[in-house]
Amino acid sequence: MNTWKESEVRRYVAITKMIVASIGAHPDDVELGMGGTLAKHSKRGDEIHIITCILGIGGISGDPKIREEEASHPESLKLLWVITNG
Repeated sequence: MNTWKESEVRRYVAITKMIVASIGAHPDDVELGMGGTLAKHSKRGDEIHIITCILGIGGISGDPKIREEEASHPESLKLLWVITNG
């Protein structure tokens, strides 16, 4: 059985960073459906990209501006280990 030392694991993780792209049809689909997985990847240092195909206009789910505010709320981002660029 191969047992890895913590330093070996850290080095392996450091050189195996992933770029993760998650695609959702509507605002908040990705966050609700994949939030835990994205948080795990973000916490390990992987690069996360969320792609939303439509703004949610015309549906019964509300105003797109409100959905955008909800998706970028600081507490939500903190829960998902999101680091923003600005």
